[in-house]
Amino acid sequence: TDEVITTVDIGNVWKNLDSTKPVAFTAEVNPNNSACSGKVEIVEEAWEKSTYGESTPITDVIKSTDTPRNPIAGGEYWYSIVLRAKEGYVFSDNVTFICEGKTYTAQTANTSVSENLYCVGIFAACHSKRRGRRYRNKRC
Repeated sequence: TDEVITTVDIGNVWKNLDSTKPVAFTAEVNPNNSACSGKVEIVEEAWEKSTYGESTPITDVIKSTDTPRNPIAGGEYWYSIVLRAKEGYVFSDNVTFICEGKTYTAQTANTSVSENLYCVGIFAACHSKRRGRRYRNKRC
């Protein structure tokens, strides 16, 4: 019988989005939280640029699995992460997802390969040094 994971704790998320530099993906599973340490692996991280009020709200996605690139200056991005339970573990239907000390809602997705956990949370705004404007993180 697989052990059920009820809490996932992620930290060290790179939030300093800068249009002059490629996005860095640095997240890690909290090694100090025994509820998830050694039980979960990060499959993919992404920053998704949102444009509210349009029929297609996501206008740019920068993924850790793609070629590194810069975010769009002035863009508002949401962080998302896909996690996979390691062999011998499964995610609970009601996972407590902690990212940078804040609790968010997580969704499980059963696939033919494994059970994944998909989470969206942190907000960051991209600034551009070239334009002389700086956009502050609103919710990180």
